[in-house]
Amino acid sequence: MAIIQSRIIHAFGPILLSAAKEVFRWKDGAFMVFPHPEGALCVATDGQTLAMMLDREAAVASPRAFHLPEALIKACAPRAPISSIYADEQADLPLPEWSQPAALQLTHACASVLPAMHHPKDAEWKPRGFHLLGRMGREDGGVQRVTDYQVFTPTKDPRVILPTIVPGATRLSMDPALVSNFSLIKEVFGETGCMTFTGGTDHSPIMVLLERCPDFFGAISPMRLSQETEWPEFAKALRDEVSAERAKSADAERRTEVAEGRP
Repeated sequence: MAIIQSRIIHAFGPILLSAAKEVFRWKDGAFMVFPHPEGALCVATDGQTLAMMLDREAAVASPRAFHLPEALIKACAPRAPISSIYADEQADLPLPEWSQPAALQLTHACASVLPAMHHPKDAEWKPRGFHLLGRMGREDGGVQRVTDYQVFTPTKDPRVILPTIVPGATRLSMDPALVSNFSLIKEVFGETGCMTFTGGTDHSPIMVLLERCPDFFGAISPMRLSQETEWPEFAKALRDEVSAERAKSADAERRTEVAEGRP
């Protein structure tokens, strides 16, 4: 039916997993593929967020919708390198391409995650070939992630941003959980570009664009604007305190310039 880039499924993972957990919110398949003159249009939605990506390497004859198992979505994530440590040296050793996902094959019967290259044993199995995952049932395998605890002394003071914020200049209300649905899309396709959120009223969706990625477009459902827009008292006091300190410092610097005869 269609073969699309597996990294699109990986990037759309937060939205697809959100839809998988909210089956009553979006029952008709969270992932859809539509024919497009320049390939295939891949769309993911959980009913509140939407992301679409034009896959110029894919093709599909007619629109199709899919409910992808969580195991299949997770199998589209690139395999992390193996960290090898010797004495005080560490090297990240990438896994071979036959273990890395490259494409997702969607058919009427099943879906399979295809590797970036054939396994060396494929020569014995032609024309079948190996795939990384092809099961359609739900599989809840636990994944453990370990992170070292680190403490740093800050080198910059982030409070200096407070006086530059203009209260009431813009009003945009959004659920942070919905915004986080786009984090992997930025990581996979954004490179060094920025993700922009524009618009958003009671009747207009929030438009999501990704710099230097013309094949992506996203949207977040409109939300009622929050009425609680007042700054917390501690933040207002801190803003005024930082502003006063900066003004005092600037005045002292100017007095020094005058005393030294600098223009």
